[in-house]
Amino acid sequence: MTSKKTGRSPLHTLAILAIQQGRELSAEISAKSIVLADSIRRPTLSAVVSRLAAGEACEEDDISLLETLEEELAARVSIELISTKVEPYLVGETDDEQIWSTTEVSVYSEHGEQALLLQRSLQRFLETQQQLVDRAKAERLIGQLLR
Repeated sequence: MTSKKTGRSPLHTLAILAIQQGRELSAEISAKSIVLADSIRRPTLSAVVSRLAAGEACEEDDISLLETLEEELAARVSIELISTKVEPYLVGETDDEQIWSTTEVSVYSEHGEQALLLQRSLQRFLETQQQLVDRAKAERLIGQLLR
């Protein structure tokens, strides 16, 4: 099914998004390499980063390495936790007053903050990439069923 506005299928749009997020992730990994663990060999990670920068977003081996990296970042984030604090936030308003509540927020070291941002970008990319794979497989299955 093609969108009337763009002329593109949802699969095409999702592929573009995965490529864009892969390029952004590539730049982020390069910029925040200080927070990365040494358990993933740098040359191997550099090759993945280069492929992402070139728009190659679906290499199976690369996805496995990125999933491992995400796990390592999660571990890094947990050890970089300094404390927690309580912050207020606006829930809503009535005619004559504001309604506030509070939430507990984690406080991380500088490296922890960087690792957390990188982890979130990586998770977003992996989710988009998985949606792309799932949609492509679904379209292939539909094609087979309609033969």
